[in-house]
Amino acid sequence: MLRSTSTMRKPLIGSTILAVISSFFISTQTHAKRYIPAKDSEVEYTINRAHADEYTIDKEKIKILVWNLYKGEKDSFVKDYKKLTAGKDILLLQEVITNKRMKPVLEADTERTYHVATSFFDSEDGWARSGTATASRYRAMEVKWQRSRHHEPMVKTPKMISIAKFDLEATDEDLLTLSIHGVNFVSAAKLEDQIQQAALLISRHKGPVVFGGDFNTWSKKKLNVMRTSLSRIGLKEVPFGAGRMETFGKPLDHVFIKGLKLNSSKVHKDVEGSDHKALEVEVSLP
Repeated sequence: MLRSTSTMRKPLIGSTILAVISSFFISTQTHAKRYIPAKDSEVEYTINRAHADEYTIDKEKIKILVWNLYKGEKDSFVKDYKKLTAGKDILLLQEVITNKRMKPVLEADTERTYHVATSFFDSEDGWARSGTATASRYRAMEVKWQRSRHHEPMVKTPKMISIAKFDLEATDEDLLTLSIHGVNFVSAAKLEDQIQQAALLISRHKGPVVFGGDFNTWSKKKLNVMRTSLSRIGLKEVPFGAGRMETFGKPLDHVFIKGLKLNSSKVHKDVEGSDHKALEVEVSLP
């Protein structure tokens, strides 16, 4: 009797596994067709040209907001975005999307220029661009981007790092900023590869650095490779209190600095405009 029951279950188990595999394959194919990675010539995209972009940043007080925007899908996004970005010198953003929900909000912020590094186009959302961005009321001296060499397994898209360099008032030093969205659903080694790409660029910069964003560090191993890679080139992790978004008990969003004095840091844990909590830091030249 037991043998007969076991025999009867085998086809069912096999069918279940086959169904899961088929479902994953179909889902993967669907996502791969929906999200079209940007070509090199399509990555850079600018929103607004701030009228005050000729000024240099005050080296005594540099206010920075780091936030994964969750593509503006939360009900309170518009209100919270306006509130949190007020008075900030530089925004380091992830999950920016130029669709009908978010693009008008960014375009209405005429004080800032938004430099978007496009990861992919969403064919089912008006071919909107999605990626990372750096935004500021001040003119960026130089704007670059880096694309992860590894793609996420289901959507088949890379992740981006937005890079910008700013002039600091009354000094010969320039501030280098990087906004990262860490490649997800991959091994720690593949995330490390993306971080190492940035680390190489940072190591060649002689002035102060702010490197922030959603690193997708949801495992101890990923946290370790991030911290090891960045401490090796002299970056220090900004401490934050409780409240950051966590997965498996590990924080995803971080800020690292080099050649700067940390004046303050804060998690906006009560703001619900995204599934991630915005991070705010104030730094200055020592």
